[in-house]
Amino acid sequence: IPCIPVSADVIEPRKPVLVKPIEVVKLLSLEDETLIPYINRKPNYLSQIDFSLEIMGVCDTIGVKHIQHVLAKIKRKFNDTPLGLNELQTVRHAILKLRQIATTLTGYDKRSEDLVQEFSPLFLPSPTGKTWQLINSTNLVFADSTRYKPKELREFNFIDAPYSLFRIPPDTWPQQPFRTRQLESTARFFSTFERGMIEKDICLRVPGEIRPKGMSLICYERVLNPIVDVNECPLYLHMSELKRLFPYLKQLLPLIVQWYDLSSKHASTFVSTLVELLNNVNVIGTTSLQANVYLTVSIGTISPDFVFQNVNNDYTLYATKKTQVTSPLIKELTQSLCIEVARSLQLNLTTFLKLIPGISECLKIKCVEEIQSLCDHYNFEVQFQLEEE
Repeated sequence: IPCIPVSADVIEPRKPVLVKPIEVVKLLSLEDETLIPYINRKPNYLSQIDFSLEIMGVCDTIGVKHIQHVLAKIKRKFNDTPLGLNELQTVRHAILKLRQIATTLTGYDKRSEDLVQEFSPLFLPSPTGKTWQLINSTNLVFADSTRYKPKELREFNFIDAPYSLFRIPPDTWPQQPFRTRQLESTARFFSTFERGMIEKDICLRVPGEIRPKGMSLICYERVLNPIVDVNECPLYLHMSELKRLFPYLKQLLPLIVQWYDLSSKHASTFVSTLVELLNNVNVIGTTSLQANVYLTVSIGTISPDFVFQNVNNDYTLYATKKTQVTSPLIKELTQSLCIEVARSLQLNLTTFLKLIPGISECLKIKCVEEIQSLCDHYNFEVQFQLEEE
């Protein structure tokens, strides 16, 4: 019930209006004034009744429930119509604030009912042409891989797809002196945004029940007219060398999996399925690489370093001659492999993602000496038993 008087009227700041307790905090920073009139600073003259305000639900600072309230209120105001410019900037700041707040929630049980309740329902921004709307988070996808580059994502078309894309709106407000502090405080934050991974960082801090879906989990790719050329393709050569080390990896992988606390049942099935997949995958080098991305329908085209394609359980790994075997590339490849193994075993597609750090270390190996170094790193005492040829 609106019961707390605040100066929320921008035109007439001295004219008090009544707002709900969820819309008032005791401390509101200068940069968070962007959230007014959805979140307001407690007037100084109410300081003598702080205890009563706390009982009513007024908090010291902005929390998850405040940001959820802001987004839900703007959603109710606009429903399915495009957001106005002022509201778009309020939404942008609210999302950035949510990310800042969520970094302090690492100690929470991400599946706790209380935390889910604070976040729910969560409405996040999504572009539709040149306009923006707020959409329920469960009806959104987010770019969970660096293969989905921001420049290419801006050209994607989700109109006929079952999901929309979660993106943070750009800053379109004129730069004014009072905003200098705010812009400086977010400059480092948005250097990550240019690499397209801020949305991922936010989504991974949201409880799984209401989190947007990662594109890697529900999209698939099809290579467009590859020109085959395996000569001097680094990834092709690396995978060929890796297959020679399979006798060692078969014994090392179970230890890695168990080290990351996966159940013994899943450990054995994961290792056997992964080794079989790697042993049978057809690696093809190309002069260049483009792929269509499908979310039931085609939504766009990417130019990735590699494409791991599954057609009726026939796996093909495409890579260009320019694709260098780096740690980030192997990590991306490992993510694709973990998802495919889970899909083939009919498990939740996120089941094996916790293994990415360890498995990617294994897939980077180039010789027996590196296998021994990895064992030393994890303090594994292994006597490798190799089959006689």
